[in-house]
Amino acid sequence: MSVSSRPWRTAFASLSVAALLGLASNSLSSEYCVAETQSIVRSTLETERARFAGYASHRDLVARPISWAEAGDLRDEEAPAGSRPWLLPPHLVPSSTSGVSVPWGYSVRLPWFVPFVVRVAYGYDFDGQAGAIGVRYYLSFFGRGECLRDRVLGMF
Repeated sequence: MSVSSRPWRTAFASLSVAALLGLASNSLSSEYCVAETQSIVRSTLETERARFAGYASHRDLVARPISWAEAGDLRDEEAPAGSRPWLLPPHLVPSSTSGVSVPWGYSVRLPWFVPFVVRVAYGYDFDGQAGAIGVRYYLSFFGRGECLRDRVLGMF
């Protein structure tokens, strides 16, 4: 049986179409997944705000709005720019020149080439000591997403 036989071509064409549909699904679902993750980060920061509301030392932080960092405001705290393989998630934190101050949060899509899976990095910090960074993996389905895994990369 030759590699160019009809069953092999049909299988290859089917897999190619499925992969293209999966990548299209990722593109359509990424905004939803980023917004869903941002909602979770916002909820966590509001929980922290309520927890610290009774402390006089945190009164100014409790009154501050959340400072949302964009993708361009973030840096990988563990690897020089461009040196981390795309498979490994970065440890993103706001750069010192970004103007982002506590309490801060972010939710950004990460590059990912697996069909039907969207990868979103997130992070938050309420007071310089109460925060976390992580990555959420979503099963994407044409504009929607369901979280498969929430991988916390670090807490501080």
